[in-house]
Amino acid sequence: MGKKYFFDNLKKFGDKTAIITENERKFSYFDLSQYIEKLLKIFNKKRNLVFLISNNSLEFIFSYYALLKAREIIFLIDNNLNISSMLKLINIYKPDYIFDTQNKINNELLYYNIIKKIEKLRVFKTKKKIQTKFDVRLAQLISTSGSTGSPKFVKHSYDNIFIN
Repeated sequence: MGKKYFFDNLKKFGDKTAIITENERKFSYFDLSQYIEKLLKIFNKKRNLVFLISNNSLEFIFSYYALLKAREIIFLIDNNLNISSMLKLINIYKPDYIFDTQNKINNELLYYNIIKKIEKLRVFKTKKKIQTKFDVRLAQLISTSGSTGSPKFVKHSYDNIFIN
């Protein structure tokens, strides 16, 4: 599996508080690790491109750490992006999975099935077999328009995420 990061062994932090929500609900590192374990069961052996709709929610935080631990390639999508732009990105990049953390996507996905529901999180998996290879260091892609206005990506490795 390579280098170890803090999210690889969250249980060692035990009952210490990992997350406090806006309404003072507390989640320990153990709680976080339990949620992550539920999500890890859905992935196959290959590395996958996963669109993660980002927002300020528990589902997003838990999903983000699960995807890092699973060594999937995370493409962060702003929750405020309109659905037609989101669908355009899905059509272009054809992710293996889509993690919808706020039920943003309804019945618009022709080539995907919902395979998991946990509270507000819905996980979609492509029906198509896609064989894409990724650099083992690649952890996430963040879209930026750059100076031209056309979409570009900032690529982050695992080391890059945790150094910054």
